[in-house]
Amino acid sequence: NGGTGTVADIITLGSGNDIVQLVAEAGIDLIGSFTTLKDKVALPAQTGFTAGSTVTAQTVAGVASAANRVAIDTIGNLGAVGVTLGDLSAYADDLNYAIASDTGAVFFDADGDWSGASMQIGTISGSTVVVADLLIY
Repeated sequence: NGGTGTVADIITLGSGNDIVQLVAEAGIDLIGSFTTLKDKVALPAQTGFTAGSTVTAQTVAGVASAANRVAIDTIGNLGAVGVTLGDLSAYADDLNYAIASDTGAVFFDADGDWSGASMQIGTISGSTVVVADLLIY
């Protein structure tokens, strides 16, 4: 449910094949016992995201326009709440999510330009999230 910096939900997953939906609302969801390539993180469709589509992962250095993309990089490259992504207004309709590969922090920016109102919506622990773990609904 993401948002203000307080914990919204604490979710401990089972032995795999779980799906967790992350949405931008009040608080930061904590997702524990995540197993990569078994569990899934479901992200709501935004402008530039099509439900059921394959997600494309990009690093901060490799950000370019592409449909259904998520920035996956270290927290050092993403920065606090994704601010190191910088002004991506040229791609404002297709990059709403960023995931820190080393800390599991999940960030959201409603307009996708990463110039101001981005927020942390979750933290995933257990395994490193890879692009195959992401679904768009």
